[in-house]
Amino acid sequence: ADVCPSATHVPKDDLAKLYCAGTSCAEADLATCCDQRAICAANVCPSSTHVLKDNHAKRYCTGTSCRDTDLATCCDERAPCEADVCPSSTHLLKENHAKLHCAGTSCGDTDLATCCDLRATCAADVCPSA
Repeated sequence: ADVCPSATHVPKDDLAKLYCAGTSCAEADLATCCDQRAICAANVCPSSTHVLKDNHAKRYCTGTSCRDTDLATCCDERAPCEADVCPSSTHLLKENHAKLHCAGTSCGDTDLATCCDLRATCAADVCPSA
């Protein structure tokens, strides 16, 4: 197991049944004794609330496949929809905004349709006639 670099590999499950090439294990025995840890992938992140971290390709899950427990390692929370996303002169925050998230870790102009509703324009029938 000492041959497996913990940052990138885990010992194989059947380690006790495997043999190194020599009388002691060395770096050359990596493929025999170790499995590579999985690199963070999008399937770890619940798409409704999270996005992959920017440097996900350099991050490893705890095992040979990514699991829910790797969420903090691989994913960042998507920003929640908040009023400052909506231009107050033309839009209002959607009523169900508490359940909505922006596309990334911060909100921007591209999140307008997700977070905001267009204000109604004034119509002539709103004004009482004399």
